[in-house]
Amino acid sequence: MRHLVAAGVLLVAAGCHRSDELIPYFGKWDGGFDVRRPARPHAGERAFTSQEQRLGGFLMLYGSRMKFFMQLEGPQQVIEIEGRWEKTGRDVRLIPATFRFDDFGGEDVRDPNRPYVLPEQVRSALGKPIRLRFSSDEKRLDGLLIEIGGMTGELRFRRG
Repeated sequence: MRHLVAAGVLLVAAGCHRSDELIPYFGKWDGGFDVRRPARPHAGERAFTSQEQRLGGFLMLYGSRMKFFMQLEGPQQVIEIEGRWEKTGRDVRLIPATFRFDDFGGEDVRDPNRPYVLPEQVRSALGKPIRLRFSSDEKRLDGLLIEIGGMTGELRFRRG
C-alpha cells in the first residue's frame, strides 16, 4: 500500500511539473499570417500588396485538454480553426481538427477588388500539424514559411 501511495505522489508531482512547464504557453497570442510574398494576380485582377493580403487574428492556447482556437481575418472573410496542441521542446505543435469559414454573404457579394482566400486553399495549407517556435524571451510564437492560396508567409503571434 505504501508503494502505491508513493507512486501516486510521484505521478501527481510529475503532473504538476509538466503543467508548470506549460504555463508560459497558455492564453491569448495576437498576430496572424504575415505575407512575405503576395499571390500573383490572375489575368484581369489587380495585384494586392503583402499588407492587403495579411490575415490578422489571434491564437488561444488552453490548458484544459490541450485545446487551441485560432482566428484569422481578411478583408472579406473570417477563418476559425480548432484542435489540440502539444509542446515538443521549444515548439508548439498545433493539430487542427475543425475549420469554420464566414465570407460575409458568399460569392455573390464578394468584392473582386479585395483579397480573398478559398476555404480549400486554407485547409490544404493549415490542415496538417503546424509548428510554431517559442522565442527565448517567451513573447513570440513564430511559424515556418508556408503558402496559402499563392501567398507565402508565416504564422506569427505575440503574447497578447
